[in-house]
Amino acid sequence: MHAVSPSSEATLAQAHRLSEPGAVPPAPAGPDARALAWALKDICYQSWSTEPPRAARAAHALRGLLDAGVPADQSTEIEALAQWTEGIALVTRGQIQDATVVCHIGASSTNIVVSADNVSQFTRLVGLGGVDLTNAVADQTGLAPHEAEALKAACGLLGDVPAGWDQATVTRVRHALALAVRPLVQEIGRTIDFYRSQEFSRPVEHLVLSGGTALCAGLDRYVSQALGINVEIGDPLQNLAKDADLAPDVATRSAVAQHMLAWPDQRPEETTNLVTDLIWRGIGC
Repeated sequence: MHAVSPSSEATLAQAHRLSEPGAVPPAPAGPDARALAWALKDICYQSWSTEPPRAARAAHALRGLLDAGVPADQSTEIEALAQWTEGIALVTRGQIQDATVVCHIGASSTNIVVSADNVSQFTRLVGLGGVDLTNAVADQTGLAPHEAEALKAACGLLGDVPAGWDQATVTRVRHALALAVRPLVQEIGRTIDFYRSQEFSRPVEHLVLSGGTALCAGLDRYVSQALGINVEIGDPLQNLAKDADLAPDVATRSAVAQHMLAWPDQRPEETTNLVTDLIWRGIGC
C-alpha cells in the first residue's frame, strides 16, 4: 500500500484537518494534490473499521479535492483513489453486503470459504474435522469410536444435561470436545483475520456451519462466543426447493451429495468450492 512520505508533515496535517467534522472543502490544489489524495486515502483505510465517520469524511474530502481542480497529469490517479475511498465509505454505511464465512466440517478436514455477492473471495482447507472430536471423546471415555460418536452427538458442547446421562460424564465429554475443537476455531479465526487484512475485504459478521459435526449441540454458540460473530447452521435447501422432503439435519449433513446431484457433470477438480457451493446457493450469501 502506498504511504505518504513521513517528511510531508504539512500534507498529513492538512489531510487530518480535512477529515475532521465541519472541515472546509479543499481549495484547488497544485503539485501536492497527489500527496494529499494519498494521505486522505490512507486515513480512510486506517479508520474505516474503527471510526467509520472519519473514513466517510476522508472520502468526501478526496472527492472535493478532485472537484476543486487538480493538475491534469494527476487527475486519473486521484479519480481512482476517490472511487476507492467512496467504496469504503459505502461499506461503512452498510450499502455493500458483508462477507459470509462458510465452514463445512467434514470427517477429517474443514473447508473454509469467504464469499461476498455470491463470489468466493478466499478459500482454505484445514486438516481438522469431526473425527478429531470423536477421537477426543474416545480417549477421554475409553469408548469405541462408534460409541464415542454417539456420545459426542448426545452431549454436545453446551446446553442442558441430556436425559439419561449423568453430569460427570457430560462434563468430561464437553471438556474433551472443547479441547479438540479449539484448534479448529483458532484456524477459522486466523482465516478471518487474514481475509480482513486484505484491501479487497468486506466486513465479516456472519458465519455458516455445515456438515455432520455442525449439528453437535452448542457448537454454533461456542464458535460465536470464541470469534465474536453471528453463527448459524446452514441449510442448503433453504432457498432451493421449498417442497424438498429432507429434514434440516439431513440437509446440513448432505451438502456435498446434493451438489453432486444438482450438478452431475461437474468434476471435483473444476472448482475449489465443491463442498460449499450448494450452501451459498441455498442461503443466498
